[in-house]
Amino acid sequence: DPNTGNWVLYQDDLERPSFLGHFPKDLCPELNGVAPQVLFAGFATYPRNDRGPAMGSGHFPVEGERKAAYFKNMKIFDSNASAHDPIPSIMVPLMNRPDCYKLGDIPLGVKDSYLFYYGGPEGCHG
Repeated sequence: DPNTGNWVLYQDDLERPSFLGHFPKDLCPELNGVAPQVLFAGFATYPRNDRGPAMGSGHFPVEGERKAAYFKNMKIFDSNASAHDPIPSIMVPLMNRPDCYKLGDIPLGVKDSYLFYYGGPEGCHG
C-alpha cells in the first residue's frame, strides 16, 4: 500500500482477485517495501523420530488433477495491484525431502495458466 507501506494481500480466486488484508510492514522491516522473492510453498513438519504427515492432499504430483494438491493460476501482484504471470525460467524448485514428498513440473501448461502439483503421503521417517 503506497500510503502506509504495509503489504497488501490478495487471493486470486476463480480468476478474480479478492482483497484479504494487510500485512504490517513492521513485521519484516528488512524488506523495506520490496519483496526480493516470492515463494509458492508447502510445508510438513514433525518431530525427528516420528512419522511425517501427508503434504498437500497426501497424493504425489503424478496423480494429477482431482488427487494431488496444486497451486493454480499463480500470479504476482505489483505495487499497483496489477497481476503478472510468474517467469518460468527463473522459478527454482526446492525440496529438502524428495524421498518423501514430490514436486511436479514448474510450471505446467499454459492451458491451466501457471500450475504445479506437489505433495506426498504420510509416513516419512526421520
